[in-house]
Amino acid sequence: MRSRAIPMKRQLLAASCLALALSLLTFANASLFAPLGDGYGSTTTFQFVLGDLDGDGDLDAVFTNQGIARSRVLLNDGMGIFDDTDPKLTTQGHGADLGDLDSDGDLDLFILVYGMGGGPNVVWRNMIDE
Repeated sequence: MRSRAIPMKRQLLAASCLALALSLLTFANASLFAPLGDGYGSTTTFQFVLGDLDGDGDLDAVFTNQGIARSRVLLNDGMGIFDDTDPKLTTQGHGADLGDLDSDGDLDLFILVYGMGGGPNVVWRNMIDE
């Protein structure tokens, strides 16, 4: 199974919404955005990536967080609400990418870690369906 390509316009719209103070926003009309839920914390995020991690057809999010805040995976419930998963990932996250690294049909995660405090760069194998 090949990973699904996400149209660039959809990626950019999703990225714009997610980046705004880590509060997910939905487009209400041409001049108004309304928050969905209470947001997802106030940590410093260095980068995030979007991909269908759980194979349900919607975009999930991975946030690589700086400092002592752990990077996290948020799974989209299909209605634009994101559920935080456990366990939390590495600290000092400075980059991430998704790809099917073990050729099992789902997206795995690579996190680039900055400095000695966060540990080594890490590959996380997707185990959602196993």
